[in-house]
Amino acid sequence: TAGAENLARARAAVAVVRPGDVLVCSGGGVAGPVPEARLLADAARELGWDGLIRLEDESGSTWENIERSVPLLGDAPRIVIVSEAVHAAKARRFLTRQRPDLAARLARATAPDGTDPLPSSGAWGTLMGLIDLLLAERVEGWARNSAQGLEGLRRLVASRG
Repeated sequence: TAGAENLARARAAVAVVRPGDVLVCSGGGVAGPVPEARLLADAARELGWDGLIRLEDESGSTWENIERSVPLLGDAPRIVIVSEAVHAAKARRFLTRQRPDLAARLARATAPDGTDPLPSSGAWGTLMGLIDLLLAERVEGWARNSAQGLEGLRRLVASRG
């Protein structure tokens, strides 16, 4: 089942989707054998979403989440990225870098009552997210490798050697 972080993301997604929208759940099995996409989709169903869900269940980083989700977006008139605020900003930036043509379709994650339903990652998580976002912008190759932990850092260093 979804942990607290993914459950908060699913709650935020269900608060944002509208009838007729397609919910794209993205994420591979980075923290265990069940892909994050499946955990998110199951949680969204349990929270009452009965619309269409598309899964991208092979990505291992935010960069790959975006890269592999783009084909699932189709001609959706709006694209809303739901995650913690800094992580969502990072994902929006990656979408803009990968597919600037889709950036015009990005919309804020806003619930029908006008509130922002995005979960908080706390002060420490926000700080780490901001550092990660800065590195993704300033260090060539960081965006593709940051979520891969020590192995990603090794690949990044090896690519520069």
